[in-house]
Amino acid sequence: MARCRCSEATCNCVLTTGGGFTLTGSGSPTDPWVLTAIPQSTGTVEVLDTGSLDLVRTGNGVQTDPTIISGHVRLNAILQLLNTGGVHFTTVGTGTDGSPLQVRADLSCLDCSVPGNTGDVLTRQANGTYQPFPVSVPAGVIIPEPGGGIAGDGTVANPLRLDICTYAELKAACATP
Repeated sequence: MARCRCSEATCNCVLTTGGGFTLTGSGSPTDPWVLTAIPQSTGTVEVLDTGSLDLVRTGNGVQTDPTIISGHVRLNAILQLLNTGGVHFTTVGTGTDGSPLQVRADLSCLDCSVPGNTGDVLTRQANGTYQPFPVSVPAGVIIPEPGGGIAGDGTVANPLRLDICTYAELKAACATP
């Protein structure tokens, strides 16, 4: 077996290592060279927290005590909630294990002073708020706004249909000269 361009059983080649490596073996078939990197750290691995991430370093950077870097995301720093005229968000906590982020949505359009019953649905009132109201039509029934382009209530007797124009207007639009 040729080693280091040598054809004899022994070789005059010399291998040396730089810092942080060890070399063992003579380079023979029964005692091959083994180059080993020695993990080294001076303990100077530093971590820097950001507004949205808390980092923690543990360990000394050696084989028996490796350096481990872990992090916790701060959700409140990266989560933005948009308040609208009908919904106002409130947050509590920082989004960490010790202080979980909790979000509360207050609906100003929901009138909670009116008690509801099982089966009630939220119904828009004339003042723009929603209140619980007993269901007045069977499930699946649609009541269109007058003049809204939809006709019918979805029942078998009065199926739902688009009401774009009258039949006469449709016939006139489709007539060929």
